[in-house]
Amino acid sequence: EGIDSGHLMGQDSAMTFLRAVGRFYGRYAQFGGRGGRAEFWWVVLYLSLASLGITLLFGALGADTTTATPSAVVFPGFAVSGLSVPAVDSMTEAYQAFSGVWGLLHLVPAWALTARRLHDAGLSRAWLLLALLPVLGAIALLVMVLQPSDPRVAAEAAAPSGQSSTT
Repeated sequence: EGIDSGHLMGQDSAMTFLRAVGRFYGRYAQFGGRGGRAEFWWVVLYLSLASLGITLLFGALGADTTTATPSAVVFPGFAVSGLSVPAVDSMTEAYQAFSGVWGLLHLVPAWALTARRLHDAGLSRAWLLLALLPVLGAIALLVMVLQPSDPRVAAEAAAPSGQSSTT
């Protein structure tokens, strides 16, 4: 009550691809605050396209991109990593090193974005620890980040300091 949910939806739908990516890097390790669904999914798209681009580029340069890499895919909240396979050539080795560094550099902001998304959905950021559970943790987190924004969280954020949104 007192929350214009249409405004909240309009605010989230105004999130563009470039704005979401800018916020992703601008709030690199900020685990507090809120992150809407549009922001979250634009970043997922960006990370997926960037990872695909890296794989295609190194593949075109002759790297064996079919072998398991240290961190092949980064999804906000967790990384899917394979076993390291001995490099066959220097380009494959460069690909594995680059994709590993890419994954590590994006791990903290991905976790931070997921924590903000969980908070926006009215869930505790502590649920982020589910990322430590193989497969089931990722599925549970996926279900959680799909949840709509919780209007009560927005009301608490909009309330002046020291006042409850229920007063």
